[in-house]
Amino acid sequence: MKTKELLGKISNHITQYFRNFNEMDERRQKNWLLVLSAVIIVLVNLIGLKLYFRFDLTSNSAYSLSETSRHVLSSLKSPLTVRVFFSEDLPAPYNNVERYLRDLLEEYADYGGGNFQYRFINPAHEKNKKELDDYGVRAVKVSEYKKDKISVREAYMAVSIEHGDLVERLDSITSPEGLEYQITSTIKKMVGKVDALQALKDPITVTLFATKNVPDLATVISRVRDQVSKCNRKNYDKIKFAEPVDPYSDNDALKRADEFGVQKIFLRDPKGKTEEMRLGLVVEHKGRFETVHLIQRGMFSLFSIIDNLDDIINSIVGSMIGINPVIGYVTGHGELPYSDMREGAVNFRPLVPDMYDFKDITLSEEEIPGSIKTLIINGPKSSFTEEELLKIDQFVMNGNSLIVFLDSFKEDTSRPRNPFNQSTPMVPNETGLERLLSNWGLSVGSGIVLDSRCLYYRGESIHLIPEIGPDGLDAGNEITRNLKRLYFVKSAPVNADEAKLSKVSAKKTILVKSSTGSWLTRDFMPWSMFPPDESKRAQFNLALLAEGRFESFFKGADITKLTAPAKDAAEDNKADAKGKMAQVSVIEQSIRPGKILLAGSSEITKFDYQSHQGGDRPNAVFIQNIVDYMNGNYGVPDMRSKGLEINPINDDNILSRLIRKLFNLPMADAVDWAKIVFKLLNILIMPAIIISITAIGVAGWQRKRKNRIALEFFKKEDAR
Repeated sequence: MKTKELLGKISNHITQYFRNFNEMDERRQKNWLLVLSAVIIVLVNLIGLKLYFRFDLTSNSAYSLSETSRHVLSSLKSPLTVRVFFSEDLPAPYNNVERYLRDLLEEYADYGGGNFQYRFINPAHEKNKKELDDYGVRAVKVSEYKKDKISVREAYMAVSIEHGDLVERLDSITSPEGLEYQITSTIKKMVGKVDALQALKDPITVTLFATKNVPDLATVISRVRDQVSKCNRKNYDKIKFAEPVDPYSDNDALKRADEFGVQKIFLRDPKGKTEEMRLGLVVEHKGRFETVHLIQRGMFSLFSIIDNLDDIINSIVGSMIGINPVIGYVTGHGELPYSDMREGAVNFRPLVPDMYDFKDITLSEEEIPGSIKTLIINGPKSSFTEEELLKIDQFVMNGNSLIVFLDSFKEDTSRPRNPFNQSTPMVPNETGLERLLSNWGLSVGSGIVLDSRCLYYRGESIHLIPEIGPDGLDAGNEITRNLKRLYFVKSAPVNADEAKLSKVSAKKTILVKSSTGSWLTRDFMPWSMFPPDESKRAQFNLALLAEGRFESFFKGADITKLTAPAKDAAEDNKADAKGKMAQVSVIEQSIRPGKILLAGSSEITKFDYQSHQGGDRPNAVFIQNIVDYMNGNYGVPDMRSKGLEINPINDDNILSRLIRKLFNLPMADAVDWAKIVFKLLNILIMPAIIISITAIGVAGWQRKRKNRIALEFFKKEDAR
């Protein structure tokens, strides 16, 4: 009853207000409306501080946090602070990075609650200089176009993340691409590192190996000790600096220095006499070690690289305590090394140590550790033994993930070069993996795919490097969903046997395929690189994914015959001399669903041809997305691909074909002109639309105003 009376009183007050409002003169009504509007605006803004929603209309949700980032933020149990050091008035394209970073960190703060804080620091202020030194932030050089000339200036573009006693730094934030991935992966690593360090019982030992003839040895020891102490404070005092060791003091010390690979340096005095010395830092923990070379080749100063020694040790500590999942990387068959920054599989490098630790697996000497859930075989050039194939087979049967980059041809260095093009002869590459893959319904073709849609470099079409556009990338899988372009090189076609896969309830996904203007070559002669007739062209699969349960290649086989008895085995150990395989039964069917990814080229792990055109690194992102997906980190590929590239104009479009037909131009030139036209239209259309809408709105408002004035005039005339 009381509620009804209250509602009745409120209703009466509102009715009386509007009755009084209608009786007011026009001037008082306007004043009341002005006050009421101001009150409503203030109330709406106050409510909006707590209750609001946003729409992210970008195709890959570039301005919204991914599910992975939200999960990482929800796992924060103690405060985490992000400090952003960004110079003001930066030239394009760096001036947009700070704005994007502010928006992104605001999203982090919304989901991180009270445990996530951030602040921006202006490096130009004198009061902030100490913070720059404390967090080791260094300036980078950027080009600036000002007053009709290009100049170089120093700028700060860095992010420092502090969690407990740990501090991590992201240097040279020059692009918004992958920024969320960098921040989230760093936070995730720090959270895991805090837990691992707190649970650590044995300290991590850091030992300086230095001979007595190192110039100014006392200063070297003092500076190294200071850097280690600085790193120790960041790692919960879990680092112990051992007494320096002179490798030449005794045989044991020299042996240890050789085992650790401590660097040799040769000094030459003014008289021309050469003297050898040793200098290096070794980080050890539970049988694992990393060696840090304190002097780079070609540099004479003893202190040229030890200023950031604490950062180096900090990174090694994270790897030592095993905070990242371990990825197995098969070696021993001519595979591409991921540690070689010039000729190796460099597209794997950004994953180490940010997300994973890579472990070399020599199948001829060891088993695949049970902790490894993903195994990579990248470009083998020699055959696998039956015992090695069995280890791979059983790894897959345990429901793990296998990534294979398999070349169909390899260089034959034993034969003379071709006299026509001076290239090394190519021969079929037979590794034995083909039999395993065939058993699982997968195969690699015997040719190399060339494509009419390819890398266009310095006026030439390089058909050996097909360009894969959005129509050749699977839009449903996370690995390729947000990619816009890839470059495959020396790639063989890959295929899947539907019957074999369906028999074991496995499914396939074609991740990458060439254009319909592709063809195969097998002789690698210059004339075979030119496009054939369109009737001889087709589309080929370049990378595919098989998921589900698989059947063992060794089903029903006698595995005791796979390994020969050891020649030096004693008579009483003959039972064990047949090898470990004699003691293990074959898993004939996958015990749980697994994943196999097959690509017909290892070259895609080496280079990123997009860099020739000044673009980003889509090939590297593709390779890293593969590792994430196969290792079960399903949300990371989407996060890494955010802001990767603005949608490129498809080369095979109506305008390109029309320009080619009208002006009789080569297709490459027609595509360039079509892109110019599209860019002009994009520049002109949006302003034209805005101007048109504004003009229509103004015209409509003026028309209504005239009608209202005319109506009031006629009312006054009628009143007279």
